[in-house]
Amino acid sequence: MSLIFSSLNLFVKKQRDINYFFLFFLLLLIFGVFFYEAIGFDPMDEMFQIILLGIFLLFVLWNRDLVYRRMGIYWLISFIFYSAYSFAIHSNVPSSIFLDILLQAKPFLGFFCVFYAGQVMSGKEKKTLRLVVLGLFFVSLLVLLVGVVSGSFYRVLKWFYMHPSRYATAIVLLSMLYLYASKFNRTNKFIFLVMLSFGLLSAKGKFYGFYAFAVLFTIIYGHRFYLRMSFRNLIFGVLALSAVLFAAQEKVIYYSQGFLADKADTEDFLARPVLYLTAGKILYDYFPFGSGFGSFATHASRTSYSEIYEEYGIDKVWGLSRDYPYFIADTHYPSLAQFGVVGILLFILFWRAIIQMANRCKEMDPDNPAYFFVVLIIVFLVIEMVADATFTNNRGFISMVFLGYLLNEYKRSEMSNRPDVSLES
Repeated sequence: MSLIFSSLNLFVKKQRDINYFFLFFLLLLIFGVFFYEAIGFDPMDEMFQIILLGIFLLFVLWNRDLVYRRMGIYWLISFIFYSAYSFAIHSNVPSSIFLDILLQAKPFLGFFCVFYAGQVMSGKEKKTLRLVVLGLFFVSLLVLLVGVVSGSFYRVLKWFYMHPSRYATAIVLLSMLYLYASKFNRTNKFIFLVMLSFGLLSAKGKFYGFYAFAVLFTIIYGHRFYLRMSFRNLIFGVLALSAVLFAAQEKVIYYSQGFLADKADTEDFLARPVLYLTAGKILYDYFPFGSGFGSFATHASRTSYSEIYEEYGIDKVWGLSRDYPYFIADTHYPSLAQFGVVGILLFILFWRAIIQMANRCKEMDPDNPAYFFVVLIIVFLVIEMVADATFTNNRGFISMVFLGYLLNEYKRSEMSNRPDVSLES
């Protein structure tokens, strides 16, 4: 009997030595992001979402320690309210409402689970992450090489990634994770930019915009940079925005024509401009809480076709129709109309809280490079959400998990010596 108990204690001790959050992050990166399209299992990111929540709950029960902080509580209350509101106004069938709740909660759960569990990558874990990233990047180079040799570059790219934009976002994440897991010096910054440059082969306007910002930001970044209003930041903002718009000018011109078009037949309109224009009408008509979960510009609103599209007469637009709804979830910002003016305000306040948190962290530890990646993640998501539903899919999920790790990086240094200081204070 004593042998059984000693074996059990040894097993438990070994389990404690395994960082399941880090193991989860690696598996998410490999199978939930990089090989996601090649595997072709669509519910995989929702599966990872549930697994992370399970790991977090077991972590809390095991350690019997959960710090209740305002931001997480406010988010939970908001989601409960909007869920009840959606069922009350019958925004869609119950299955679509439940699906959209799961999808919309995904990025926030990714952030809060890692952040509130206080997860920080050790030096050994970062070394492992760097090796995994380099391995995945090598695979991406092989895919490119096969495309060049076969003479069907974009066909091979689409075969593996399904879409050039997926390739571009994979390159962005791998490049950032490489630099994060390496020493923050000139050599690795240069390698980061070289790796990032391979994304230019995607020929996507969104990537061009992010690439222009990343190059400029890497060059000018220093200890004095903060995301706050100042004359210096205003100048940088104008330069960065100009670089982004110049890099993505073809897409900007293309979609601006959709906003300015004056056509009688809605079938001739582009789907994305129609979604943005209709979102404004929904905000007005469904003031102040919006049209509810599963009702507009989300994947759930096309699984069970939402009545909103017929209500606003956009069900004939190519890509938004009942028979061909494949562009409905092609952008994120219009979907905020589901939550009305109040929901948009809450969304802005969330990111404001993230930025303030990061600023406080950097003030206490200006030498920590985590702030550099926080800015890149925010800019990456801001650009991606213009013309993709990145925030609520696998790339947005891993970005928010990564953001949780970044904000916890500061617990290594000054914050560990100041237990009275809270990130959310």
